[in-house]
Amino acid sequence: MDEETVGILERGIALFNEEKYYEAHDVWEDHWLNISGDERLFFQGLIQTAAAFYKLQLGNPRGMAKLLADAVEALGGVSGRYGVDMAATRSFVSAWKQTAEEMVRSGRMEHDSSPLPRLVYAPAR
Repeated sequence: MDEETVGILERGIALFNEEKYYEAHDVWEDHWLNISGDERLFFQGLIQTAAAFYKLQLGNPRGMAKLLADAVEALGGVSGRYGVDMAATRSFVSAWKQTAEEMVRSGRMEHDSSPLPRLVYAPAR
């Protein structure tokens, strides 16, 4: 990735980890519109994940479950070459997808918010 892309990724990760999901989504989406290939799929999965947690903040578990299902698909084949721990990301996306689906089934919004996910980022420098 070029320096500009790394900066965009890092800004979005910082916002995501501060639970500013809408803002993270916006930072990544502006970049996503102009890229292709594996990098586009990577950012698409991050955007969908951020949007899903924004839906949680809005009290919309159905929207969250749909977006996380899309994120599972997008992130499924993405390599870890971007510095984000993809195994950890895929794991929390899948776990929260199940949580959102259970919230939809039960009609309740209760969930354990103490372990809201963080993106683990260790760039190769």
